[in-house]
Amino acid sequence: MFKFGLSSPHISVTIWKNQSEKHESRPKCSIVGQNPGLGILPIAVEALKITIRNGAAAASIFLSAFFLYSLLAYGKILLLAPTLTDLVSDPTILRKNLEAPPEIDEATRRHIRYFLLLGMADWFLSCVIWVMFLVPTIFLSSDAHTGKKVSTKGLLPRIGARWKRPVITSFFMDLISISITLLFLISIGIISVVAKGFLLVALIMATLILGVFCYLYVDAVWMLSLVVSVLEDGSCGLKAIDRAGELMRGKRLQGCAIKLLSVVTRGTIYMLAFAMSKKIEGATQMPMLMVIPQTFLICAFKFFVFVMFTVFYHECKKRDEGVGAESEVGLYEPIASVEA
Repeated sequence: MFKFGLSSPHISVTIWKNQSEKHESRPKCSIVGQNPGLGILPIAVEALKITIRNGAAAASIFLSAFFLYSLLAYGKILLLAPTLTDLVSDPTILRKNLEAPPEIDEATRRHIRYFLLLGMADWFLSCVIWVMFLVPTIFLSSDAHTGKKVSTKGLLPRIGARWKRPVITSFFMDLISISITLLFLISIGIISVVAKGFLLVALIMATLILGVFCYLYVDAVWMLSLVVSVLEDGSCGLKAIDRAGELMRGKRLQGCAIKLLSVVTRGTIYMLAFAMSKKIEGATQMPMLMVIPQTFLICAFKFFVFVMFTVFYHECKKRDEGVGAESEVGLYEPIASVEA
């Protein structure tokens, strides 16, 4: 039997104590979550620490991807060189085909088929290397961030068990991205037909700004859904995308900011590569000279982005679990015994 006397000091003290204990036992927010603003810097610092602390494992993954990407780039250059030499040595082929498209000769058809087949092979091999780069990087980053033992020995079985999931998720995200792009183009077309003058310019500018934010958000969800596909059991495809959207609630601006940083960094890398190619344009081996530094920077960029989004996933997960725990907390705890 419980005796409840509202005037009893024992009851009031017990309730106050239980409330304070519950308040102390609530999950604390992570360091990243406590930072004001978008919190990009703490995530970047944590990603850098993970890379430095696990230098041997990170280097093995990075160098493997760098070697495969470099090999693919060199192979593409070597395979394209004979065809490009033929086109440059005989520019009349292109001129004749532009003037009379129906009169495309067999040599030109052969070149077109060759370019298409080479492009498809390059895309397929790039996807294979990307998956073999993505999955171990996410596993490594997750284990290091959560304090688990980091080892490259057990990565191959884990890659074999999980590589299909990010592929399926990417397929659905491709469909979503294509649909959003078509919707964006249709919106621009409707606006250009309906509006005129200043209203036309204002609406197009607003649509473009909205499109940029939409692109950043969709890409952030894409990256987070890839991490979900690799780390969470039974999550791939639309389920992983939905899970990523749930995790990003309350952190959408942070995710978009991380993606914006990655887009700016990637653009800077390509601009540097273009500037370097202009400086050594006269060199006969210019494409070969550009492959190594450009591939190195791109691989380093991809590795760091994978690590950052893995850290971001864990921060979103901590926040999601913390919100869920707080919603289940009652006002009072059961009182085992109350003195009269």
